[in-house]
Amino acid sequence: MKKVNVLIALFFAALVLGCSSSDSGSSSSAQNVTFKFNGVDVTAAVTSAKLYKSQGTNEKMLKITAETTDKEFEWTFFSGYSADDAIPTGDYVSSENVDDGYAYVSFKINGNKYGMHNPDNGTLHITSCNSGAKTATGTFFQTLHAIGETQDFDYLGVTIPYEINMTNGVFTNIHYDVVVLN
Repeated sequence: MKKVNVLIALFFAALVLGCSSSDSGSSSSAQNVTFKFNGVDVTAAVTSAKLYKSQGTNEKMLKITAETTDKEFEWTFFSGYSADDAIPTGDYVSSENVDDGYAYVSFKINGNKYGMHNPDNGTLHITSCNSGAKTATGTFFQTLHAIGETQDFDYLGVTIPYEINMTNGVFTNIHYDVVVLN
């Protein structure tokens, strides 16, 4: 959970302190992430992708957000700081003792988003990251469990699964913006 706290700190630092630089040049073409959600094929449209860099905390974080009509998904990758505009290739593991990377799900209900699951075991893999084009490609699988629940449950009229299995995940050449934090 240390990395989750760092994620929160980086987010608030970006809001409060502002950015010393940002390289924007988002692609106008549609970008998607595909995977199986508890065995069902999903194509989620990318709504945001940012590489946050903080030399002061010696960290980088790539965060990709994508949505369907009823869910929002986030994939987050953590690494040490380097001056380039890329996240290192390789595995980003999420387990009981490691949280180098994880997937997260929020359910859209009545105009609000509710995150009810903690990421458990999973691996997010960056197969390539092009610092010049600012694109990332990779694969993932992640298991998540509902917080404080032991079985599927009803929330505001929506049945929420206790366990979420995201498998066969693929994202290809997702364009990201670079945000350098003060």
